[in-house]
Amino acid sequence: MSWRGQPEAIRLNTGPERIAERFITWCAERAIELRYIQPGKPDQIASIERFNRTYRTEVLNAYVFESLDQVREISAE
Repeated sequence: MSWRGQPEAIRLNTGPERIAERFITWCAERAIELRYIQPGKPDQIASIERFNRTYRTEVLNAYVFESLDQVREISAE
């Protein structure tokens, strides 16, 4: 938050029953709205799904990593 600022809302793809109580409290203390997608509607977070697929294909599946630092370095590139 110090780098990008505080979000107004966070979109989640799981229901409130699967979210840690501490996270819910943290958001409430900062007036951050939690927005849940509708069940069975992953297209409501399509940009994240696309990023995850691309990252998995082009980075995680393309290399054999020796350390987390190496993952971070390749990801930064």
